[in-house]
Amino acid sequence: MNKTLGIIACNYRLDGLREMTLSRPPAAMPFGGRYAMSDFPLSAMVHAGIKSVGFVNPYLYRPIVDHLGSGKEWDLDRKSGGLFFLPGVTNWLYSKDRFALKDLKKNMDFFQREEAESILLSGSNSIFSLDLRELLEAHHREGRDCTFLYHKAKEGDILDPDGSLLELDGEGLVRGLIPAGKPEEGAPYFMDLLIVSRSLLLSILEGYEEGTEGDPGDLARELAGRGIAKGVEAVGYYAAIYSKESYFKANMDLMKPQVSQELFHLKRRVITRVKDNPPTRYGEGCDVREAIVSSGCTLDGKVVRSLLCRGVVVEEGAKVKDSIIMHDCVISKGAYLENVILDKSVRVTENSMIKGDQEVPLFIPKSKRI
Repeated sequence: MNKTLGIIACNYRLDGLREMTLSRPPAAMPFGGRYAMSDFPLSAMVHAGIKSVGFVNPYLYRPIVDHLGSGKEWDLDRKSGGLFFLPGVTNWLYSKDRFALKDLKKNMDFFQREEAESILLSGSNSIFSLDLRELLEAHHREGRDCTFLYHKAKEGDILDPDGSLLELDGEGLVRGLIPAGKPEEGAPYFMDLLIVSRSLLLSILEGYEEGTEGDPGDLARELAGRGIAKGVEAVGYYAAIYSKESYFKANMDLMKPQVSQELFHLKRRVITRVKDNPPTRYGEGCDVREAIVSSGCTLDGKVVRSLLCRGVVVEEGAKVKDSIIMHDCVISKGAYLENVILDKSVRVTENSMIKGDQEVPLFIPKSKRI
């Protein structure tokens, strides 16, 4: 869909993920063993036919650039359109605004230069698989100026209490945003996904002056306040990652067949950066059950209901249970791990025991030796 330009916002903070994002923005956090969190909105945009996607980057942008490269895997290494890294203004450590107006205004020349009828904006900490092509086609067919996507809350959902619910009128128009808190069953939770016409966005940015009285700060709040946006329900699995606990639960949800089938739909596969790792080696004495194991691992111990990223080593006699192990970690002989999240390149020494709580998993920072 060449008439639409994609924007993925990465320049905001999530307080509950602070200890996990000291060296990377949420967009670059590993998820599901081999993906980054930004892969989910980016893949949905590419499958919808969007050929130009801009990332509004935070100060710590290098992990995003390292992961995306030229955009080859997403077919965005092209002469016309492609992948763009855009500067953000607001330091992500201080702002919670997903679609900060001052970030967007700094990139006005990008919106003016790109030939597009509409702009699809997404946050970068949501996990979903949507057919955005149908939503975009309906948006253009009905001549809307703005569309907000929402998820109907249900028990067991992973939703950010600091997120927003849509205030909808009888015609389905968005009349405002209200704090999500603990939403009731069926409440319309805003997915940090919206479509806005380029002409409307440019008119808002041209008239925007930071810090003036009534400054909404965020594009979603500005559009919701105008009462012109249509609220549209998006069906399927959705998780808003906002804390260590929600990150743990969403990764563990991948072990459920229904969730994995919804997210990793064959027609809308989640695209990620390809790495030429060897296949995982399973030793004669290893025992692996109900686990997600990425390529390049070496397994001689026991792994139960856990998720292992690329290059993990579990030595003989070691046991990993109900845990998330990121890239290149080593679990030495006799070690026992339960309900923990290991960041990249952690080395667990022989016969160590590390145990967290199922509701509050223990997080071990990058490159630690314990």
